Amino acid sequence: MNALRFILCSGLLLFGSSVSHAAFTFLGPTPYRSAADSPFNLSGLGATFFLEDFEDLVPQPGLDIGPDPILEIVRQIGSSVDADDGVIDDSRFTGFSAGPNMVIDAALTTEIIQFKFDVGMLGFVPTAVGLVITSGAGPDSGVTVIDNDSNRATFSTNSLVINSFSSADDRFIGILNPAGIVQVEFFARGFSAPGVLVDHVQYGLAVPEPSAFLLSVLAISCYPGRGYCWA
Repeated sequence: MNALRFILCSGLLLFGSSVSHAAFTFLGPTPYRSAADSPFNLSGLGATFFLEDFEDLVPQPGLDIGPDPILEIVRQIGSSVDADDGVIDDSRFTGFSAGPNMVIDAALTTEIIQFKFDVGMLGFVPTAVGLVITSGAGPDSGVTVIDNDSNRATFSTNSLVINSFSSADDRFIGILNPAGIVQVEFFARGFSAPGVLVDHVQYGLAVPEPSAFLLSVLAISCYPGRGYCWA
């Protein structure tokens, strides 16, 4: 059994694309140019899983965007996921993404974009959530998620370099939590224009495809950063 744990940990360290924090498992960041790059199984789209691409003014069911006026979300032309204009060609200026309508602090140095999930409308609490960062990652930025038990965790995106003029730098961040997820947000302090922008917000009961799911199981069993497991 100890040998098995060692092998599992070695696999996580070698392929480390997921990080576990309490009951949260973070997937990514991974390159993303279309829905085909999502690690989630999208076969339940429209029923048990939803994807918002901001290409129209009709929000997906159960997605509350900017319930607080200060966090109101606005559609932004440009910095869209590459495929949203119909072709993957490193051009993103004819598609839409989403960003906050204003900064959230008096010093004008912090932006945040927040999404909440309406459990009553969905009929379930999403256990898988993802979003694509198309602008705004920087020295003090991250994705914060809150589960159905009010637990909170943050995935740092400080190391990401997102070029708003190229879709090649867009990165997907996914979150799993069996207790269910009620809110996710992306924040950046000390931002610069064009600021915080996200696209392809996705949520539901989907699970990652097999390879990513295996890594998430490994993350639950292994302690990231130290390379050892426990019973």
